[in-house]
Amino acid sequence: MEFVGENLRAALEALVAAPAWLSLLLAADWAKRYDDSYRFPKGDNVRAEWAGQVGRDGLTILEAVYAPRVPSWLREVPAVQVLRRAGVEQYHRAGKEVCWREGKDLPPGRRRLASPYDPDARYATKRGSGWCGYKTHLSETCEPHAPHLITHVVTTDATVADTEVAAAVHQGLATRELLPDEHDVDAVYVTAAHIVAARDAHGIELLGRVGLDTCHENYEGEHFT
Repeated sequence: MEFVGENLRAALEALVAAPAWLSLLLAADWAKRYDDSYRFPKGDNVRAEWAGQVGRDGLTILEAVYAPRVPSWLREVPAVQVLRRAGVEQYHRAGKEVCWREGKDLPPGRRRLASPYDPDARYATKRGSGWCGYKTHLSETCEPHAPHLITHVVTTDATVADTEVAAAVHQGLATRELLPDEHDVDAVYVTAAHIVAARDAHGIELLGRVGLDTCHENYEGEHFT
């Protein structure tokens, strides 16, 4: 809900570049609903109605921008492009109604917009904390009697799991001719496949805690936990 509201406010601020056209479009209550100090209403039902109103207002803007004889440059405004894409992701038409999509109908998080100001940012949660943006993975030397230096940086959007990055880190280090003999990592970067790939492809000994046994069955006989 915060995203759709801020998304529409960002589009309105960008469209101030055409003040005469915008003044003909704005309804009387829009300034209060989307000024920079707006607050969400209280109560689930009222909030749902507020989110639906945002969708209807967004559609009003888009229909006006794409109407005949409207200056074509308005359609190229980045905030308008984001508004259009977010409108498709967050809302759908049911007859003449504009309805907010339920969670099951939204695009996957890796494809879904999360910020009106950075189309590449994504929303993610980890250990109960959520954020909108990116993840950064740092490789650092750790010789006990030498300065610790950052040798490589990999940045992904926030939805990319840490375990997906191990191969990219090693390839990046190889390209820069900075591969270590031993790579000590957090448990999230360790799988059997990563251990083998690091050894066979790059001659690296990948060291880290192996994930806990998550199997719900108790196996008899030869079984590795």
